[in-house]
Amino acid sequence: MVLKWNIAEGALSNKTQTLPEITPVQATPSPPTAHHAHPTPIPFIDKISVIFELPTEQDAYETHLAIWGDGGAFKDKDAFVDVKGGKWGPFRAAKKIALPSIPDLKKCPLFQYGYEDHKAGKMRLEFVPVDLGSKGLVELHGVLLTIIDGRWSHIVKHGRITRLDIAVDFPDVMIDDFQFLALQGATTKEWRVDGKLTGYTHGKPKGNHTAIYDRKVKRIAQKKPWQGKEGMRVERRIKAPPIEKLTELANLPNPFSAMCLTSMPEAPPAKSKTMLYVWDLFKQAVQVQGLTAALALLPEERRTLYRKHLDDHKQPWWNPDAIWQGWPIMLDELKIGSPTAWL
Repeated sequence: MVLKWNIAEGALSNKTQTLPEITPVQATPSPPTAHHAHPTPIPFIDKISVIFELPTEQDAYETHLAIWGDGGAFKDKDAFVDVKGGKWGPFRAAKKIALPSIPDLKKCPLFQYGYEDHKAGKMRLEFVPVDLGSKGLVELHGVLLTIIDGRWSHIVKHGRITRLDIAVDFPDVMIDDFQFLALQGATTKEWRVDGKLTGYTHGKPKGNHTAIYDRKVKRIAQKKPWQGKEGMRVERRIKAPPIEKLTELANLPNPFSAMCLTSMPEAPPAKSKTMLYVWDLFKQAVQVQGLTAALALLPEERRTLYRKHLDDHKQPWWNPDAIWQGWPIMLDELKIGSPTAWL
């Protein structure tokens, strides 16, 4: 089967570009220079995975013929490229969906397919919207509508989101411009290259966790080319999303709301009886061991006092509420949660 494309014009995007910026809505006007140094960026979906099945047995039978049968979609090796190796669980095949506007196959969507008794079973779609851009998303919709006979609306309404990575970029902020004040009780690691801090992870990788990293260093470490500004990315990787369906994306709670990116105050807490040299020793421990490890060295009462002091000194550019105002703007642009936008 040869796929026919109906490609609407759209803006191509990639991960080396920074998404548009917005000015947060405020009750009173801000001075013109208030956000000049670090404008409020728009959050975006860095990766999303959706598992879905078809609603009726007849749909499942017809879809299997369209995908696996003689002349089916998988016979087109240019459009559906085999993914080698790996354990696919309930899926019998894994393919990369080659899209005309995405020359790098690694950035193309992953489609995993399961079937039994000549009927389509569980299917899984994983892709990076920021890599595809609006044009790539139109092309992806075109492929899906072809192989599942117009059931994109079913995927949107009934598909289950199994992974959702939400990220926000700060191209003018370096990783050593701030301190990451982690929530207590979760594992926190600092990553360094040649002794230089390159990022943090907070939480266990197999569950929901936070990654904050130097974008340029990560790309170079992966032997990938780098273009654009340097800067850092804050990414919340959600493997147990509080929502299930694509239509519920607009209702996603702010994943950054509990995070604190702070500065290191010059002076100790005002109410503290700590001598100045003790605070200086603490700051030196932070430089050597990191904030989380340095806090762990303190007695509980002093640790609580210091955490409160650090929380009171959040970086002025770190405003989760203002950042999240850009979430509906991004969703509206990509129309990723609309069952009818691409028909």
